[in-house]
Amino acid sequence: NPSNLQSLIQNEPQTTPQTPQTPQELYGEAYKAYQSGHYNKAKSLFKEFILKYPHSKLTNNAYYWLGMSEKAMHHNNEALAILLSLIDKCKKGELPSCDKAPSAYFSAANIYKEMGQKAMATKLYKELISLYPNSIEAALARSELEIQ
Repeated sequence: NPSNLQSLIQNEPQTTPQTPQTPQELYGEAYKAYQSGHYNKAKSLFKEFILKYPHSKLTNNAYYWLGMSEKAMHHNNEALAILLSLIDKCKKGELPSCDKAPSAYFSAANIYKEMGQKAMATKLYKELISLYPNSIEAALARSELEIQ
């Protein structure tokens, strides 16, 4: 009966998706999308986060995972541009937190390595070791340099 169906639809609770209100909620949604393999969704949510909260302590993380979302979609040039932008912003002190900088260095160096640009990879590994000598990524970079 069509009228029953109409009343069912009208009585259905409204499930309009709510835009996350806090930086943590938006970041959490973006990271969850990344972890679930929804890289395009993650990409747009991380971009939204960066635009809305350019001075959050999570902004450097959003840049990093935006870059990794691009890499996961095999967009190496885009991923590199984002990771190098994060590194540059950290060097210039433009972000309140740069805890993802060592990871950005290591990931960017690895992308260069995959692209056959060994000299650029080596340069980033060395810079990483020099700037963040006690990081896990620096230890990994030392191993990469020994392999070469």
